[in-house]
Amino acid sequence: MTESHKPFDYSRLSAAERISLAQELWASVSEQEIAELCPLTPEQVAEIERRCAAVDSGQVQCIPWDEALRQLRERR
Repeated sequence: MTESHKPFDYSRLSAAERISLAQELWASVSEQEIAELCPLTPEQVAEIERRCAAVDSGQVQCIPWDEALRQLRERR
């Protein structure tokens, strides 16, 4: 391995820096690349479409993530 291609020591980064790096890396991957690497089954696509239709029609009411998390924690 050449000097310019040494593995990077991620342990030198703070937790916030590692999270930021991970977010930047994830954002750099296109939806097309994700679809090619992690294809959905027809059943998964149908379920996503069913859930979206339920939300769009008003059959399902959405709540903010912090409220969902609070409710889940109360169930413990």
